[in-house]
Amino acid sequence: MNAMVMMTNEIKKNHEMSTLNSAMIKESGDTILALVKKVKKLEKEVAQLKAKQKK
Repeated sequence: MNAMVMMTNEIKKNHEMSTLNSAMIKESGDTILALVKKVKKLEKEVAQLKAKQKK
């Protein structure tokens, strides 16, 4: 019976870690998307400034 409890606890721990990892991966993905948007915005600003400089 003790082995069953240990296995159950191990399964719970693995599930919690999996859930935590999934949340961290989603958060990382959200961060990456936000950074990509920021980079694109900055690239547009740089292009506009370069265009103004050429005038």
